Amino acid sequence: MNSLVQTIRSWDHNHQPKFEQKSWSICDETQTDTLAAPQATFNPNTIPGYSGSQTRPSDQNGLLTRSDVPHLKLPTLDGSGEWDAFTLPFTRAANRNECTRGAAAKFITTLPQEIIGDYNQLMKHMQSQFGRKNPPSTARKKLSELRQKAESNDEFAEEVIDA
Repeated sequence: MNSLVQTIRSWDHNHQPKFEQKSWSICDETQTDTLAAPQATFNPNTIPGYSGSQTRPSDQNGLLTRSDVPHLKLPTLDGSGEWDAFTLPFTRAANRNECTRGAAAKFITTLPQEIIGDYNQLMKHMQSQFGRKNPPSTARKKLSELRQKAESNDEFAEEVIDA
């Protein structure tokens, strides 16, 4: 047993990494544990741009830069999906750009600048344009079942719009 301990101690002194020695006691006997695992230490001051009081990297003035903020994958609306599935995540990220595509992006370009600049007004207009009470599949089913009876084309058109 002693030769094993001596071999381990000689290996410990001649090879890297060295194991940290810890003292421990059992029944008032102090022993040295030469096989204790090394203790990992974390020194936040070794992180570039970290100054103790901050929790994120920063520039020299202590301000966060755009690259410090993680990029958020935002929902998109192309005008064919469900409105409710889009609005909640979009509302959470309202100040971000490029959230609309296709017909939705074209629709926004037709709105006056006062509406585009007012989030609540913009959402009302988007709701009126793309918010549907029923998903597209339900609307398709209703339209396929719709038949023009002895009514004028204008009356039938109203019925189609209401479907």
